[in-house]
Amino acid sequence: MKYTILTNYLPALKTDKIAEWKDCFYPCYTPLVDEFHDRLYTFSKSHSEIPFRDYISISERILQESGVSSVDKIDISTLNEESTIVLLFGIFRRERFSDGLIYRYFQNGIIFQLLERLQQFDQNAQ
Repeated sequence: MKYTILTNYLPALKTDKIAEWKDCFYPCYTPLVDEFHDRLYTFSKSHSEIPFRDYISISERILQESGVSSVDKIDISTLNEESTIVLLFGIFRRERFSDGLIYRYFQNGIIFQLLERLQQFDQNAQ
């Protein structure tokens, strides 16, 4: 089960507050989200076969192939394994440039959909 280190967080994340906004400018993520974030980076470092460093170009390719302009509009069920994990990683990386991006993708369900897709890959691999 390749992705259980990440997908085990699904139940807790679904009931978590995710973040609080400080002075209406930037989010302070909960300890659970911070822990998940750390776990995602640990996962990326231990899976050199996945091109995490190319998350920008891979994300752009996925958007172009899907014919959409935003990750919000992608049909997650059509993504392959690499695309799914790299999109998830890219959301967390892009937070550095866009405060609240992680929060937004939790709120609209995209992060949950990506994690559920990873669960499907693990189930199919059994």
